[in-house]
Parts: sequence; structure tokens; C-alpha cells
Amino acid sequence: MVTTASILIKGLRHIYSIYYSMEDVVIEGMNDSGILRNGISHLRQVFFTGNHEKRTEKHFADVVGGAAGKRINMFLQIIKVAD
Repeated sequence: MVTTASILIKGLRHIYSIYYSMEDVVIEGMNDSGILRNGISHLRQVFFTGNHEKRTEKHFADVVGGAAGKRINMFLQIIKVAD
């Protein structure tokens, strides 16, 4: 049985196998527009590239779909401060 946690770990492994950091994914998504919302949306798309159950997507805000994305924004701010 595939659990939500295993899908989330698989998504993180996918990101870190291709990119140096999640920030790199966000920046890649912002390249055309410079808008953070597009970068976060791109991060979500890359994260859910592999096979996953639709129900796991609720754990990662879809900012383009209208979600506020407060948790992901706070997470990105914490990571930026840690650098």
C-alpha cells in the first residue's frame, strides 16, 4: 500500500535528484514572469511529476488554483533565512 508519506518522500527525492535545492525549482518557474506564484506552482508540478494518488495533492497548496499557500510561503522564508 502506498502511503501519503511515501509519496511525499518520493516527490522530494525526485526534486533533489534533478535540482540542487527547492529554491532552484521555484526560480526556474519564475524565470519567465518573475512572479513567486508561478514559481511555487512550478515546484508543485515538479513535486507531483511521478505516479501518485490525487488525494495527496491536498497536502501541497495549489496557489494558481486559488489557495493562499501560507505554509509554503512560510517554509520558503525559513529556508531563505537559514541560507
